[in-house]
Amino acid sequence: MSNKHERMRDFQDRITKRLALVQEGSLTASWIAASIGGARYLFPLVQSGEIVPTATVSNVPYTKDWFVGVINFRGRIYGVVDLAAYIEFGDSSHGLEKSRPNRQTETSFLGLNPSLATNTVFGVEKIYGLKTAEDFAESEMAATNKPDWMGQQFIDTSRAAWQEINLQLLVQSQSFLNIGA
Repeated sequence: MSNKHERMRDFQDRITKRLALVQEGSLTASWIAASIGGARYLFPLVQSGEIVPTATVSNVPYTKDWFVGVINFRGRIYGVVDLAAYIEFGDSSHGLEKSRPNRQTETSFLGLNPSLATNTVFGVEKIYGLKTAEDFAESEMAATNKPDWMGQQFIDTSRAAWQEINLQLLVQSQSFLNIGA
């Protein structure tokens, strides 16, 4: 087994242990934290799903640029969304080359909770693990010009900004559901 797979397994073991602490009530984690497109995001733990290791992404033609393609994980097909591109460009096309060949990525994927009834994963650069309210020094409400699925912005003790994403509201958004170009 490669060193990369061992690190992923260790990370998943640590997350599993922290999730057990949350269920016991001795830890009050609220989010799983990840970086996507250079920005830091917080995903509500109850709305988040499994962390998927690297996978081959298959291109899907005639889709919006932020819909990267699909992966097969444990016999299920998941749509791969570039959340940073979706946030930046929403419904509009921004000219990314859609003729990307199938490729093995060095990206991990964060799945959504199956209760949200969507087989979607986000490509993530780095997963920081679980975060609690105590990990942040301050927070501010989302600006009124932001979509309703963008929650509060939190500032951690090192002054880094984290944007909360309400996945349930996101997957109900018509623009998110419409992947066709």
